[in-house]
Amino acid sequence: YKTNIRKTEAFLQGVYEGRKLEAFASLSGDFRQYWRTGLMKNGIFPESSEGDSEKLDFLSYAVKAGVTYKISGRQYLFANGFVASRAPYFRSIYMSPRTRDLVFDDVKNEDILSGEAGYILNSPRIKARAVAYYTTFKNQMSNRSFYLDNGLTSSGTFVNFIMSDIDKQHMGLELGAEYNFDNGFSVNGAAALGDYIITNRPKVSVIGDDNPEYFPELKDKTVYLKNFYVNGTPQTAYTVGLEYNSSKYWFATVSLNYVDNIWMDFYPLRRTEEAVELVERNSEEYEYIIYQDQGQGGFTLDIFGGKSWRFNDYYLYLNVGVNNVLNNQSIT
Repeated sequence: YKTNIRKTEAFLQGVYEGRKLEAFASLSGDFRQYWRTGLMKNGIFPESSEGDSEKLDFLSYAVKAGVTYKISGRQYLFANGFVASRAPYFRSIYMSPRTRDLVFDDVKNEDILSGEAGYILNSPRIKARAVAYYTTFKNQMSNRSFYLDNGLTSSGTFVNFIMSDIDKQHMGLELGAEYNFDNGFSVNGAAALGDYIITNRPKVSVIGDDNPEYFPELKDKTVYLKNFYVNGTPQTAYTVGLEYNSSKYWFATVSLNYVDNIWMDFYPLRRTEEAVELVERNSEEYEYIIYQDQGQGGFTLDIFGGKSWRFNDYYLYLNVGVNNVLNNQSIT
């Protein structure tokens, strides 16, 4: 099959630049059409697998604004805000594009609200940055395909697993600084302290890849994920590094990194009422079923270096690096 996405976008921005104050504001909007073109007829779904599907229309917008106050020529305060309604991804709304053009029942735009504020220092010897941020996501969707064999279906089968109405909250603090010595050496450090959680109870539905109907026992199930951590990224990270830049056009850097607060992906159906209805509440088995597993953090050491050469009007660059020199394999 072919994926078809047609997009028309308009963008407007205004900028103010003053001696002490700078500001901007922008407005954008886009109109999108999604449709699937099947290149073959599936014997199980002869009416919905071949040819062009119905076109789906989505109207989105985004509003951004920000202001920067210049304390001096080297120190700044800034604040930015962002409000948007974003169309869902093509892969999320078509349940099984590999076999047919079936669309999820209740497709919504994703709503985003975000803000950040911070301080910047930019001097010849010292550079520093501190930023606090807060972002909410509403009505997100996810669609995964895998083989399901857990007793909730009559038999194991390849399924499409749709989770909808997902709300998330991301907030945190980012800090960074660099100090340059006169002899070519510099030291730098950074910290990212985040708290990314799911803030509601999403819905889950499951449909077979070769089945025209939802599994009745797996349709619009409430998943108890409120206050679960968002997986896929460390929520705490630190780094400190030492760098040398030679006047002969080569450099070397060593950095020590630490990551923690890593939360594992979870199986949503284990967090439904049906999954624990026969298990004693607050027992060890109950907690094992519903609790989210936490990964293990750890340190890594990275080394990078490089050199450049000039041949008349041509340049040759060589960069070499080794990540995780100490071969730490315990980070999960």
